[in-house]
Amino acid sequence: MYKRSLIQLSAKNAILLSRRQVGNRHIPIAMRSMSYQFSNRTNNGTLSPIPTVLSPCHSKRFYSEKSTTSTHGVDIPQEIISLPINVYHNEADKFLDAIFEQIEILSEDYPDLIPEVELNHGVMTLNLAKLGPYVINKQPPNKQIWFASPLSGPNRFDFYKNEWISLRDNTKLIDVINKEVRIAMPGHDINITKEIDE
Repeated sequence: MYKRSLIQLSAKNAILLSRRQVGNRHIPIAMRSMSYQFSNRTNNGTLSPIPTVLSPCHSKRFYSEKSTTSTHGVDIPQEIISLPINVYHNEADKFLDAIFEQIEILSEDYPDLIPEVELNHGVMTLNLAKLGPYVINKQPPNKQIWFASPLSGPNRFDFYKNEWISLRDNTKLIDVINKEVRIAMPGHDINITKEIDE
């Protein structure tokens, strides 16, 4: 059973907060813009909008390719919006391959500090003994790399000016990785680069 409350309503769209009640718990399902499909009529004969709610198993980009502003009010550079998908895949794969190869060498040299690192189908899993598990993965629908850290939390990175950069806080993904690996490996000279020589 769904409990829905409209937060904002206009002629073209609205924001919907949906919750599913399971026992005594309420689990958020989705919060998103919705478009109207005027296919139902109310008792007085007027058209009633039917919202389309995003499934929790699907991701929604912070901005559409027609938009120039994210939901956080950040202006989206045109370079990011118009990034060709083949360029995205090439750059994301190159980045993940480079950091994986370097961290794998560190893991072989210091298995007690980096007990696990794997890369499969665009998803890199990493375990830093002093910090915990990480996931760094491609998100092709959004043309982003997502980063989940036990230290700094989740973040999303777009390819901009030849760097993977977070539009939320302007950090570079390579800098975040280096910072946290250095914390996990104090006293070691760590310099993970975004590219490696062939």
